Amino acid sequence: MVASQEFFRQTRSGLELCQRVQRAMGLVPGVAGVAENDNQTWQVTGSSSAEALVRAVASVLGDLADRMREALGVPGQPPYGWPRA
Repeated sequence: MVASQEFFRQTRSGLELCQRVQRAMGLVPGVAGVAENDNQTWQVTGSSSAEALVRAVASVLGDLADRMREALGVPGQPPYGWPRA
């Protein structure tokens, strides 16, 4: 589940996020297929590790984080009130 996708449903940013998450998961070794279930969840088949899938999605979220924060109106702040690292 990619919770941030909820805030970008059918926007151009949301579509990009969805496509990049799906592509990143599909490139993980051992993944045989990736299918979007709904706006926030995907079904992944194959023999990949959960850690590798999480890292792939986290990389996409990291790449898009600044743009998502700006779109949410909280530039420079972690979204959803997350504490800074």
